[in-house]
Amino acid sequence: MRLVAVRALGRIGDAAAAQPLLATLARPEPAPVHLVAYALVQLDGGADAALLAALAHPAPQVRATALDALRLRGTIGAEARAVEVLRADPSAWVRGQAARLLGRVGARAAVEALTTAAHRDPVPDVRAQAARALGDLGAPAAVPALRELLDDPRYRVAHEAAAALARLGSRGSVALREAAGVGGPGAAHAREAIGV
Repeated sequence: MRLVAVRALGRIGDAAAAQPLLATLARPEPAPVHLVAYALVQLDGGADAALLAALAHPAPQVRATALDALRLRGTIGAEARAVEVLRADPSAWVRGQAARLLGRVGARAAVEALTTAAHRDPVPDVRAQAARALGDLGAPAAVPALRELLDDPRYRVAHEAAAALARLGSRGSVALREAAGVGGPGAAHAREAIGV
C-alpha cells in the first residue's frame, strides 16, 4: 500500500506531498529510495522549499534523497545549501549527492567547493564525484585542479578527473595532452581520455 501511495502522490504532483514522501525514508522499513525520489521530482515547484529544508534532517537517507531530487528537478537556488552540505555533512553518501547536484545546477561559486572536496575529502568516492562534477559544471577554471588530480593514487579519482578534463573543451584537451606526454601516474588516464 505504501508503494502505491508513493507513486500516487508523485502523479498528483501537489507540493504538500514532499514532507510525507520524505518521511517514508526515515521509518524503520523505508520506502524504496528510487520511488520516493521519482515521486519528488514529479511534484510542482512549491516542493523545493521542503526539499531544501530536508537537508537538515537527521537521517542521511532523507538528506541524500532530497539532494538527488533537487538535482533531477534542476532546482536553481539550491547551490548555497549544497555547498554547505558538501563541506560539512558527516555522511559521505550525502556529500557525494551534494557534489552531483553542484555539477548540474552549480555556478562559478561551486568550483571552489568542488575543487576542495576533490582534493581533500577523506572518502575517495566523494573526491571522484567532485571531480566528475567539475567537468559537468563546464568551468574552465577547474582545469588546473583537475590536472593535479590526474596523479591521484586512487584510480577512480584520477579517471574521473581525466574524463572531466575531456569535457572542458580546448583547455581541458591541452592539459590532457601535456599530461600524456610528461609521463607519471596520470599519463595513462590522460591518454585514455584523449583516445591515444
